[in-house]
Amino acid sequence: MNEEERIGRWMNKPLPEDAQRRLEETKELSGLGESAIPQLLELAKDKYYKVRQYAIHAISEIGGEPAVSALLKLLDGADSCSKGDIIMALGATKEPAAVPAIHAAMANVYDWVKKNAVWALERMGDVAAKELLPILENGTNGERINAAVAIGKTRGTIALPALLRALRDGGRFVGSNAAIALGQLGDKRATPHLLAQMERKDSENIRNWCAHALGEINDSSAIPRMVTLMHLASKKNATLDFAKELSFALMKMGLPPVSCIPELLEIIAMNCITVNAERERVSEYIKWALPHMGEPAVPLLTSALFHPRRPIVVHASEALSQMHKCTNVKKQYGEGSPATASLSEIATNQENPVEVRNEAIGILQKIGDERALPAILSLIEDPEKSIRRNAATAMCGFRADSATLSVLIEAALDTEAQVRLEAVTTLSRMPPGTLRDLKPLACAIRATKNAQEEGGDRGREMNSLRETYNRWFSQLSERAERRHHNVPQPPPRFRAPKKNPGRGSIAAQNKIVVGGKMQ
Repeated sequence: MNEEERIGRWMNKPLPEDAQRRLEETKELSGLGESAIPQLLELAKDKYYKVRQYAIHAISEIGGEPAVSALLKLLDGADSCSKGDIIMALGATKEPAAVPAIHAAMANVYDWVKKNAVWALERMGDVAAKELLPILENGTNGERINAAVAIGKTRGTIALPALLRALRDGGRFVGSNAAIALGQLGDKRATPHLLAQMERKDSENIRNWCAHALGEINDSSAIPRMVTLMHLASKKNATLDFAKELSFALMKMGLPPVSCIPELLEIIAMNCITVNAERERVSEYIKWALPHMGEPAVPLLTSALFHPRRPIVVHASEALSQMHKCTNVKKQYGEGSPATASLSEIATNQENPVEVRNEAIGILQKIGDERALPAILSLIEDPEKSIRRNAATAMCGFRADSATLSVLIEAALDTEAQVRLEAVTTLSRMPPGTLRDLKPLACAIRATKNAQEEGGDRGREMNSLRETYNRWFSQLSERAERRHHNVPQPPPRFRAPKKNPGRGSIAAQNKIVVGGKMQ
């Protein structure tokens, strides 16, 4: 059983009559002011915890220096449960004289006492920070470290100048704890100082804690410089831990500005060369950030498709293909993507390099935005055979209407074998449209057969087209049959009377009942 459970058990334990009487006496004394302190001190030493707790609380409500003096007297020799209550009561007084005892309680062996000391320092704020400043400025290294930790708990902005001096001149351990305290203060005035310390090369520990502090402060103006530092740190194995800490901080701070995209792509391309835990963590942040930037990021990401380095093209392509899945983009575009129009323009522009156009077609296929369908259909007639082939492949990601199927059927008769194969493969994966689509497919089968008889190697296309025709015919027949059976029947009184042939006739003997109906 831990300390808190033990305290809870004592608090819920019913009191005997004499202890209950003393508890009521404590409540009466709490409103009498300083004159009641001697009697409350006696009650604060009662053998029952609940009586002691009420007495300590009553002294803290009186407040002032007499109350602090009384609580400090109780602190010596008190058990761990009462000591935690006394520390909390000292914090509630907000008197400077209580700060040394609260500060010392942060090193107590009991978690209950430590937690209450932290609560007390947070409650006192600038009052406690002001009292701890002389220790931070002039104490020993150990005292300065403890003072920096305590000041961070107070969140007192009055300590900002002293913490900045400790960060700059305090050495490795004092500087690290000063950075942690600055992060807890959350004051954006510390941002330039933390950035300056991250550029120092003499202490990696301080750099890491400065990055952590910037993540806590959450000042977006620091993001571009942090991205640059992460880029520099990713180049050397010795500083990868710093790059990882920067990625943790940046994740807390949200999305970087669009101007950081080229540098982010450089970092992730660099991390693809050698993979370890730190590089993977940095890459995870970049893979999260790039698609979440949404429409503002599209121009830079699409321009990265023209980059000569393949890793940069790959990651820009991945970001564009994942953009429509991000929640913030879905709210604005639904199932579409902000990159569809730009990618369609790149894919259809014959002046662009063929590999870039094919990359754009592949991204459009992954997105599956219906607005890209006209561009994909137009590419079936492109002069470049690889464009036609990839366009035929991409069409499997779109709806199977008559226009799409007719274009694919035409592509199945292309002069290039690779285009034909991709077209018939895509057709084999698509569901049928309507009965009208069977006729052009049958014509394509006859044309393929004629081309094969003239010496062309069309056996594979012939078999695939025939299988597709048979599958479409079967599915359309089943669809028509389901539609026929689902037609509502008229009420019995409006149905035509059934003919009743003679009982002994051959026709009557040969009737078969199928599904409950005479046929």
